[in-house]
Amino acid sequence: MKRNKSRIVSLVLCAAIVLSGALPATAASAKEESKPVAVQMNTQGYASEIIGNVRVQVLSPTVVRLEEKGPKGYEDRETFHVTNRDNWEGTEVTREEMDGSVILRTSAFDITIPSDAQDLSGITISDKEGRLLWKYKGLPGSKVYLPDPGEDVLAWEMGDSPRMTVPEWGFAPQPEDNSENRETNGFDQSNDAPDMYVFLPQGDGVQLRKDFNKLTGQTEMLPLSAFGAWDSRYYANTDEQALQQIKDYHETYQVPLDNLVIDTDWRKASSGTGYEINTDLFPDMEGFLQDAHDLDVNIMFNDHPEPSKNSEGQQNNAINPDEVKFRYDNLTKLLNMGLDGWWYDRNWSTTIVAPEGFTHEAIGASAYSYAQKAVYPDQRLFMMSNVDGSSNGVDIGAPDVAQHRYGITWTGDIGGHQETLQDELEFTVQYGAIGGLPYISSDVGTHQTSTKDMTADEYVKWMQYGALSPIYRPHCAWVGSVDEGRMPWLKGEDALNIIRDYVNLRYRLLPTYYNLSHENYETGMPLVRRLDFEYPEYESASRNDQYLLGEDILIAPTITTSESGDPAVPSAWLKTPDGEQGLKAEFFNNLNLEGEPVVVKNVPNIDFDWGKESPALGVNEEGFSIRFTGTITIGDKDVQLQTYSDDGSRIYIDNDLFVDSWKDQEPTATTSEGTLKAGQTYDIRFEFYDKENEAVCKMQYVQAGEKDEAICTRTVWIPEGEWIDAFSGETIYGPRSIEVEAPISENPIYIKKGSILPLADEMMSTKEGDWSHLTLDVYPSTRYEDSTTLYEDDTISNDYTEGKFRTTELSTKFEDGKTIIDIGAAKGSFDGELCFDNRSWTVRIHQPEGWGELKNVATSDGQTLAFTKVEQDTDAMPLEIEGGAADGAVYEVEVSGNVYEAMQLVAEFENAVDPEVPDLEYDEARDYDSYKQPVDYTVDITEDMPYVVDLTTLGNLDWVQPNVNDYRETMRKNTTTPQITFLKQNARSVGGFDDYCTTFSYSDGLPIQSVDATRNGSVIFDDNASFEFTVQATEQPKQLILFIGGWKSEGKLEIFDKSADTEVQTFTFSDPEKSYYRKVTIDMTSETGTDLVVRYTKTSGSNITFAAAALRDPNAEPGEETNKVVEREVEVLDWYPDKRNLTEE
Repeated sequence: MKRNKSRIVSLVLCAAIVLSGALPATAASAKEESKPVAVQMNTQGYASEIIGNVRVQVLSPTVVRLEEKGPKGYEDRETFHVTNRDNWEGTEVTREEMDGSVILRTSAFDITIPSDAQDLSGITISDKEGRLLWKYKGLPGSKVYLPDPGEDVLAWEMGDSPRMTVPEWGFAPQPEDNSENRETNGFDQSNDAPDMYVFLPQGDGVQLRKDFNKLTGQTEMLPLSAFGAWDSRYYANTDEQALQQIKDYHETYQVPLDNLVIDTDWRKASSGTGYEINTDLFPDMEGFLQDAHDLDVNIMFNDHPEPSKNSEGQQNNAINPDEVKFRYDNLTKLLNMGLDGWWYDRNWSTTIVAPEGFTHEAIGASAYSYAQKAVYPDQRLFMMSNVDGSSNGVDIGAPDVAQHRYGITWTGDIGGHQETLQDELEFTVQYGAIGGLPYISSDVGTHQTSTKDMTADEYVKWMQYGALSPIYRPHCAWVGSVDEGRMPWLKGEDALNIIRDYVNLRYRLLPTYYNLSHENYETGMPLVRRLDFEYPEYESASRNDQYLLGEDILIAPTITTSESGDPAVPSAWLKTPDGEQGLKAEFFNNLNLEGEPVVVKNVPNIDFDWGKESPALGVNEEGFSIRFTGTITIGDKDVQLQTYSDDGSRIYIDNDLFVDSWKDQEPTATTSEGTLKAGQTYDIRFEFYDKENEAVCKMQYVQAGEKDEAICTRTVWIPEGEWIDAFSGETIYGPRSIEVEAPISENPIYIKKGSILPLADEMMSTKEGDWSHLTLDVYPSTRYEDSTTLYEDDTISNDYTEGKFRTTELSTKFEDGKTIIDIGAAKGSFDGELCFDNRSWTVRIHQPEGWGELKNVATSDGQTLAFTKVEQDTDAMPLEIEGGAADGAVYEVEVSGNVYEAMQLVAEFENAVDPEVPDLEYDEARDYDSYKQPVDYTVDITEDMPYVVDLTTLGNLDWVQPNVNDYRETMRKNTTTPQITFLKQNARSVGGFDDYCTTFSYSDGLPIQSVDATRNGSVIFDDNASFEFTVQATEQPKQLILFIGGWKSEGKLEIFDKSADTEVQTFTFSDPEKSYYRKVTIDMTSETGTDLVVRYTKTSGSNITFAAAALRDPNAEPGEETNKVVEREVEVLDWYPDKRNLTEE
């Protein structure tokens, strides 16, 4: 039904519509026209059948290829996106013909193709019960998200589109005798045709990722050293400074380091491009690289790729032979000097120009990888490149399906504070889950925010997150200070000690990281795993702000709400010269407080962040200064005063200079050396100037003496089972959500009871020692058992791809009243000194609550073993290899032996009985049919927009909105069960605006808790780019409300579900002259828990916009949404400037 009324459009549509046309007949319903005939296997070992103009290849029981005939015929060569069509096991397939269709049958599914198929339309896949699993709805692209781990996926698709074949030499210069496609270095795009793959994992998400990885190319393991600590900064290091940096880590501060990044200033060109070495900084480059290697540290250089140009001055395409040779020759030149790896950085004014339809991130990374492999053909890929799908930390769409092949991926030049840390955490977890990227690397600490602008608490939080992320690479930009960097010692001894503890923890966990790397190579599973990989039946498992390392370690990073660090001096302490509360403020339109002020007024206190705006009507937006005067009476405790300013500030107390930070600077905190006494009154003068750009002006205070450690709070979802808080030692029972309070020094870590974890010795670099001694950390349980794998190889070569590695199974269980610890016989071997025959173990058996003392430890043949009790240490770090533990006493047993001989330990406690599981309110598992039925939904679209929306009450289930500080980022409801998945697709250019027609507020946000009034939103400029929202419909009604729009553009709204039988509902909005706004309300239910997807795409014009999305229970109290008149505060001044230029204003 469609109804037009004035400018208001309402549309109500039912999604449960009757499909036009019937599905192709199945064997049960159609007259048989031919007998089943076995399809012959091709030379690759799988069935390949041509029907009309379409070739169908059944690569395995879970992967099917559908391909239209191209201009040169069917394509069997390797393509950029699909590197492996040869190594598949195939499955038996029969062919039948009936009622105008060809049916290819396997043991699990039937593929139905029109007998005269000229293209892919009309092809369907059904299960053996005749239920539709998949039908062709259009050619998917090669930039697609993997399904959520919690989805019970029956079918998923990806396209090899556009299709480009890759020559044997790839991005190396083509051989002189090459005669084909010489103008493109042997790359061939002339046989492009619709070509796609349908994955049929039967609900097994691990199988889907394994198949995806196998088809598109396995992610190589990283060298072990890449999992060690990094140091990175954009700074013009000399060779001596860089080497001293390494020594500072290893010798002066005793902090591990394995990798040092020299950013772009290794080169001579000031533009950040070019390949000529800056000999003023590195007079002997080969010597420097060798010296670094002698210190056991790898060196990586950043490269902003200098463009190669044709005779007309245009930049060459990546597959132009001149560009290939230019890039290859220059990259290999440095590698041949001893450089260990390249960082491909496309963030500045130049980048690799990709062939049409491909991304410069994926194509560029491939080009760099060929150079690396040419110089180090027997070694693993050690390089870093931009995440395809992230623009400086902002999600812009799914990555290319080839991106995961190229090692470490970096999210870009991020800035900001703790909200950015939250974003990086969520991006890393989410893109590991649905982007297929295992080695995401953040600029830990951010690229753009100065170390001086961070409190020690903020700094520690960043390093704690980084130390347990896939790649720990602290990084920053040079902002003019020799001391600037991200070194652990820059924020004082307390921060240094905390950071060192977490870096040492990372090194102890290297056996876990390394085993996960090998598992990723084999299966495509990410290193940091969203919890719905292991617990898909629980809604809360899909949170992106916590993750598992393996199956037994849960990590839930916290952020601190303190940015500038300390509270503002309150108004109650301040008096103006006239005795009013606050301070007198005089504003000058110059930098030096000269002449008469242009504005004079009273202010309550000094706590301002004006950004780039004027601080008062009539005052410059930059190039101004302010003098604040009055008195200050200190509260009930002695304090130190602190300025926090951008640019300069200073404080005079009783006319004596008390704090001096009078200089051009980014936001910087400067604390007085002197102390102001409690209860005393002082004359105060605070002076400030802003030269350009952002303006921040704050006067804060710090209580003299010891400062209490700040507390961070968050919600953590605890999965099924019993989990030990590694800091408090408390046992927490799941599945349920808990509220956590943790001091700055602790980043919540939970260890599953019953687990067994191998731990490495601490060392200054991974090259310092081997794993001939390891610690085995055991957490006994009567209810849970565990096993894990110790993986070993030579740590650097590609020999593991040929089976040259060694694994040892480690397990523990409870049997006959005793804890059994098994160290299995090692399997496999590899070359080199690291493949020793004997290993010693320190087995640390944690004393469970209520079990009493350990009575006896014996081998399986009855030999009694000595053990030592180490008393509980409530201050211990998690997973220590010596000393006490927070959860109780630890019993240490020393054993050794040949690695190829199994060893069993039997531990007996006095009273091995676990406490009863408490009767708590545990989460209920979802129970939905794997086969998804279409969602029942109705849609209402209106131009009648509310003036004000309170997202907290409107979105009683969930909400998302662009971040008030960075419109490209996302705020969301701080809920234990996020239900709106918000993504972008193909959005290479994302911007923001602050003038939406509706004003939004909320009080339950994450990472910013509350906002009183915002009209901001996100903008997409690219054609065919989109905002995409996914919500799981349930038997209980849900209502999704979207606030969208556009400016001088056309936007297309598509609504569909993830059932195989879905139909797409499409609506178009446009205005070629001005802005337009729409409120979209979708009511939905589903008996099978089917996901509903809403996609809003820009089709033409300037831009489309997204302001907010809210999900609510329509049966709950209605949310606050009003069209009433809004009260606003207006500042009325008693002065007026002599002149005003209204044109400029």
